[in-house]
Amino acid sequence: MKKFVFCLALALGGCAGTETGNPNAPYSTADLLINARSSNTQALTLRQPGGRVVVEQAWLTLDRLSFREGADCTRSNESVATPKIGLGDHSGPDALRLSMNVKPGSYCQATATFMNGQVEKPLGAPTEVLDHSIVVVGRLADGTPFKIASNFAAPVHLDATQRAFDWGTDRSALLLEFDLAEWVRGIDFAGAARDPSHEIILDERNNTDSLATFEGNVAPGVELFHDVSANGDVDPEDTQAAKGSL
Repeated sequence: MKKFVFCLALALGGCAGTETGNPNAPYSTADLLINARSSNTQALTLRQPGGRVVVEQAWLTLDRLSFREGADCTRSNESVATPKIGLGDHSGPDALRLSMNVKPGSYCQATATFMNGQVEKPLGAPTEVLDHSIVVVGRLADGTPFKIASNFAAPVHLDATQRAFDWGTDRSALLLEFDLAEWVRGIDFAGAARDPSHEIILDERNNTDSLATFEGNVAPGVELFHDVSANGDVDPEDTQAAKGSL
């Protein structure tokens, strides 16, 4: 599992490392994990057969992730943010883990922002990652290859499911999940046009209606969970902290 250590701080504040869960300390160490998943394995699976859609790569280019402090987002609250996350393939089983110092307490909203380009192409990545924020590559159950390349760049606001969620107050992590089954919901792969090599391509020039469906599903398919065991998976004991909307 890739692991980075960041200081998540207010713009004018500093960070001091403290023991997790210490209520008298200004900051505590907490984990933020990032990964993709499928909430419907009949519709979609990741890197293994079984779904009508099998995703082999899920390249996401993320800007900063920000969090609004406080239990009431109708007020002008302070916001804290991570550094730029950058490009990564989130289709694998290991979540990206960011260990950071945060102010323990309540947060009412998180925001995830995608960004286009400004990256170097990793080995094995499709060339589309150079100028798209989301690139999903895979095959249908019948073996037909597909590729989705999106310039999605709208901020995804994740509002707290129960008014506010706690972070840094115990040893559980926050898990940011991209639900790829939700992202492809409603796409008519069977009716999509194929290119000369019989690949299905959804981008700004091909199957644009299907691309619009995909992009409309992005925000609702971004969720934040309390990851009790901090393992990067959504387990039965984990609860939803926030859900995305545009």
